[in-house]
Amino acid sequence: MHTLVEGTHAVPGASLHYQVRGAGPALLLMSGGHGDANSFDGMAAVLAEHFTVVSYDRRGYARSPLVDPAAPQTVATHGDDAAALLRAVANGPAYVFGTSAGAVVGLDLVARHPGLARTLVAHEPPVVRLLPPTERPAPPVELLEQLRVAGPVAAMDTFRAMLGVDLDDGEPDAEPQPQDPARARANATFFFTREAPALDQFTPDLAALKASPVHLIPAGGTTGHEAFPYRCAVALAERLGLPLTPFPGGHAGFVTHPRAFTRQLLTVLANGPAR
Repeated sequence: MHTLVEGTHAVPGASLHYQVRGAGPALLLMSGGHGDANSFDGMAAVLAEHFTVVSYDRRGYARSPLVDPAAPQTVATHGDDAAALLRAVANGPAYVFGTSAGAVVGLDLVARHPGLARTLVAHEPPVVRLLPPTERPAPPVELLEQLRVAGPVAAMDTFRAMLGVDLDDGEPDAEPQPQDPARARANATFFFTREAPALDQFTPDLAALKASPVHLIPAGGTTGHEAFPYRCAVALAERLGLPLTPFPGGHAGFVTHPRAFTRQLLTVLANGPAR
């Protein structure tokens, strides 16, 4: 069992809470919307046998406070944060795994800071601007109203349904990692009100991604193909001329199928995309 080391790293306008465990080349894990450094607790122990595993709370989340809570949020700022964290804690170009919103940040990271990464696995990034306008999800007006009336837990349940996430459909004995309720509510509120609008406005720099020396692996779940994040992953792979690598489960496969998902991630990082 590897010791978990926690710390904070100051970046312009915020302080990032991060966790490090394991030994070997750095592997940065970036969570989806409302997730944080602990989102990968179900995978980190196994990954730490092979990598120095780094995870963190994005700026504005409960343990990564903003200097100015009203400051605008952009994907580029999150990409700069990830770059700053890698410069501080990584021992060379890192492997990077991002899921959902974390995968969007990963795309910005490797497009603008390519020297800091060697491989990016981008699991179902919701890059909705790569979809035809008629296939893009509607602005989350109803979610914001539900957040106001019923609170972040109800809004997140509705959002999971939109993403095709079924937390009960997974490995038979997989147990979701317990979350601190207050931190989860704060993260969800920040995601819906501040981070999600920035994600909706983001368009990946396809030319920079094609020119990047980083080994880019678009990935999608084996289920949930009707949901928009999977369709975004397909669109990204097609626009980059790359195969789409399958990962067990749906949009939250790392939670519902942690053992199989971890095995696939280790295989992909060692051997490249599965065809």
